[in-house]
Amino acid sequence: MTKAKFLDRQLPVGVFKEQVSIKTAIFSRGKSAIDIWGISEDNALLIFELKAEQNDKVGIISEIYFYANVMRLVKNGNFGYEKPCTNNLELISQVSKIEAYILAPSLHPLIDRKLIETMDICTQPEIEIHYISFNLGSTMHLNQEF
Repeated sequence: MTKAKFLDRQLPVGVFKEQVSIKTAIFSRGKSAIDIWGISEDNALLIFELKAEQNDKVGIISEIYFYANVMRLVKNGNFGYEKPCTNNLELISQVSKIEAYILAPSLHPLIDRKLIETMDICTQPEIEIHYISFNLGSTMHLNQEF
C-alpha cells in the first residue's frame, strides 16, 4: 500500500517561536506527536494517525490536517526542529509529497468519504489525505478506504 522504506514513531509537532519552551509555545506542545511516520520508496513523507476502537471523535480531522500542514512547512523549510529528535529528519526536506493516513476501526458519523475527498482536493498537490479502516480481532484485517 504505502511501500515504506522505513517507519518511525512519535514525531513531535509542537510549534514554538524561536526556541522550545512553555512561554514560546504557539500550538500544541508536550505529548503532541505524529504516531507513526516514515518515507516511502517513491519519496513521499508518510504520516499515520492511529485511533483506538472507541475513539471516533470528529477532532481527528483537525489533527491530521494540522500534522500534514506542519510537515509541509518543515518540508518547505518554513519550520524546523531545534534539535534532532529522531533519525532521518533531514529526509523530510527532500520528499516529493506528503501522504497522511487516518488509521481507525471507525470514524465519527459526520466524517464520510466526501469530507475526506474534499480535504484531499484542498491540500493537493503537496498533501494527500486517506482513511484506512481496520477490524480488530484475533487477526487484523485491513479494509478498503470507506
